[in-house]
Amino acid sequence: MKRPFAQQRLVKRVALYAGVLILTVYSAFPIYWMVVSSLRPTQEMLLNPTLVPRTLTLEYYYSLLAQTDYPRQFLNSLIVALSTVALTMVLSIMIAYGVTRQRIRGKQMIIAGMLYAYMFAPLLMAIPLYAMFAAIGLNDTLMSLVISHLTITMPLGVWFLWGFFKTMPFELEEAAMVDGCTRLGAFLRVVLPLSVPGLVTVAIFSFLLS
Repeated sequence: MKRPFAQQRLVKRVALYAGVLILTVYSAFPIYWMVVSSLRPTQEMLLNPTLVPRTLTLEYYYSLLAQTDYPRQFLNSLIVALSTVALTMVLSIMIAYGVTRQRIRGKQMIIAGMLYAYMFAPLLMAIPLYAMFAAIGLNDTLMSLVISHLTITMPLGVWFLWGFFKTMPFELEEAAMVDGCTRLGAFLRVVLPLSVPGLVTVAIFSFLLS
């Protein structure tokens, strides 16, 4: 009786691993093809491309670095993305925690406003933001790009962390304050460590959206 059951478990496990392997290959193959295509000579890529390239070349990468200002553009993108993530995390934590733990009039309106702001298409805010940046002299700067990205990432961060803080029992902070922590100490030593999964999620979404 035990042998058929063990065989069934083995078959199910093999089928599961095979399915995971197939999905992994299916998802990773476009990335692989993109990378190997960037390393093929032009003639081979157009006439007879194979799964494994016969010859490799770095010609396209040399042309990219020689004919464009790609390193500077990449650095600007990295600066904007990291700045957006940092500001989104700080502002979202402050707003979400304050709305969750403090008695603030109209806090439901604040959360609803964040949700409604996220529903607007980014293109609808392009012209007003450009006019505002031109009026204060911030057009064509990295700061204006960071602020523009914050209009997209911060509502999502506040909404997500508000739901996360709302499910966290306040008794944990009270216990920390009974043991001698201040309100800030309880927040730093109790709330933030327990909020790491939510914070990481917001950081990843902010980085991808920016």
